[in-house]
Amino acid sequence: MEFLSMVGAFFSVAFALSISVMGIFIFGTIAVNEIKELIKKPHVQ
Repeated sequence: MEFLSMVGAFFSVAFALSISVMGIFIFGTIAVNEIKELIKKPHVQ
């Protein structure tokens, strides 16, 4: 029983980590594209 609860906790942590990493990756690619667009355009104030 102890082993099963350990495995369950490990999988829940791994699942949360993978979701957060995926979110960071998606946000990072969007941010990089936005920065590239800003760099391409002449910055007008």
